[in-house]
Amino acid sequence: MNIYQQKILRSIIVLLFTAFALSGCNDEITMDDLETRHGRAYVKGSKVPFEGQVFDYYDTNAEDKENRKVFREGFYVDGFKSEKWTTYKWSGAKVETPYKFGRKEGIEKTFFSTGGPAREQRFFDGRPHGNDIHFNRQREITKTIFYRNGTPGAPPPDRKAEIKLAEEEEIAAQKRNERLFGKRKKSWIEHALEIL
Repeated sequence: MNIYQQKILRSIIVLLFTAFALSGCNDEITMDDLETRHGRAYVKGSKVPFEGQVFDYYDTNAEDKENRKVFREGFYVDGFKSEKWTTYKWSGAKVETPYKFGRKEGIEKTFFSTGGPAREQRFFDGRPHGNDIHFNRQREITKTIFYRNGTPGAPPPDRKAEIKLAEEEEIAAQKRNERLFGKRKKSWIEHALEIL
């Protein structure tokens, strides 16, 4: 399955899950409603890992619930943070962090209050892995740091080294998924995507 098919599959699953979650209840879940057990999030008193959208507010005790300011929002899948989480700063700046199985994975983007990029940092399996690029308010690059498995160092010398780094990352992701879930058979959705 190529990356395009994986993105389509992930999008279909998130849309189905969101539609199911929105049809089932009207109450919004906040971070105060959740508790963490063995690294997974549960609604307090529940025995099933939480799945759905969650919000966190700056003033959780406000009487006017419609005018509260959102601090953080994101999705949980099987009790783990998943997809894009957005944290809003009081100043108007924001941070978009991608998660996979509860760990940062992808490019975390930080924005100034004006909307321009402030920083883009790549993560893999919860650790910085790749370029960490800092911008000024004029959108010019001010600093670039390269990380490999959480340790800063010199960037790869050429394109072949970058390709090898990407292949190592993909193999590590496959091993992690097999360790977490075991080897699995293709679902009917994956078979359908292969036909397309």
